[in-house]
This record gives sequence, structure tokens and C-alpha cells, in this order.
Amino acid sequence: MLKIITTAFVAVAALPAVAVPLTGTGGAENALVGTLVDFEGETAGRYTTLTIGGVTFAGDAGSEFGISSGFGGSFNTRGRQYLENTREQNSFTVLNVTFAAPTGAFAFNFGANDDDWNLAAYDSDNNLIESLTIPPLGFNNNGEYFGFSAPGIKWFQLSLNPCSVDCPIDYVLFDNLVYVEATGGIPEPATWAMMIAGFGLVGAAVRRRKATVSA
Repeated sequence: MLKIITTAFVAVAALPAVAVPLTGTGGAENALVGTLVDFEGETAGRYTTLTIGGVTFAGDAGSEFGISSGFGGSFNTRGRQYLENTREQNSFTVLNVTFAAPTGAFAFNFGANDDDWNLAAYDSDNNLIESLTIPPLGFNNNGEYFGFSAPGIKWFQLSLNPCSVDCPIDYVLFDNLVYVEATGGIPEPATWAMMIAGFGLVGAAVRRRKATVSA
């Protein structure tokens, strides 16, 4: 939580940034306080689309993903179950994740990839908000997570860059998606700007008061 607030503060202070990448280690579940989708209790198997609470997961046309437990606790997954591509020809190279209502921030754990993957966040009108590249993580199990903090995120997409290592399908695992409602505790840039200005006014008043007392 502290990492998110600090990062957002720096980005807003350097306006006009409107989106803040959320990346690090230790797990998304420890980086954001919000609604957690951890896939525990979901029926194991293959899906073309799956809705859990207010979140819908879908691969590219004709593709499938799986809910599995074979590598639970490895490759940055937490707990027993996670989402994976199926390592077969009809496995996804694009995963779309859509929220029932716009969010203010999200992050998820991701691992096992041998190639770069793109992460892009969009608003309700399908305008790109921000994107980043997830580098190969291989056998890492440090809880690497990725996401964004920005007002009005309606959906995001994970997509495989041109495959070069584990082709034609780069096996990946996805777990512990955490998202924050748009009205939650992630201030919008304008709010941060007003807060910064307010802190400046308070500081100036304190300095004037000290100067008056000293005189």
C-alpha cells in the first residue's frame, strides 16, 4: 500500500501523468487492498470465458485457458489454484480481463513466461490508458506482480509479443488479481494536485506563524 501511494505521489507531482504502473515483488495481494480473485474454489478445467464476481476472463477467439493446481505455490502463484494457458495449439496468446464497473487500480501475479508479454489497460470507450512490457520471468517465484493505478480502468489485456523461445505457445500462470473500485482509496491526479497544494499552504502558514512568534 505504501509503495502505491508513494509512486502515485511522485507521478502526479510530475504532471501530466495519469496512470501509474504497479510492479514489484511480494505478491499483488500485499500491494493493494481491494477485492481479491484467487481462483480458489473454482472448478478445475478448461474455459473459453469465466466470470468470477465482477470480473470476466476471456481468451482470444477460439482459444482456451485452464484453472489448474499442478504448480500451485510456484511461478509466482499463491495458494493452490491459478489460471493458466493450456500449453496446446488452442491456448490463448491474448487474455482479456473485464471489470463489471470501472476500477481505480489493479494488480496480479504473473509467471513462468519465457517471452515478453504486453499489458495494456483501457477505459470504457476502449481508449488505451497505459501499457507496459512484462519481461521473461522463467522460474522466478518472488511474487512478481503487475498492474496500473489510474481512474476509469474498465478492462486490461495481456498479449504475447512475437514468440521467440517457447513457441508457438508461451506457457504462463496468472493468479491473485486484486482490484480497487474507482471510488476507493486511489486518489485521481486532480485530487493529488489539490492535496499537494493544500500541504504547501499549510506549510506556508506554519512558517509565517513561526516568523511572527520569533519577532
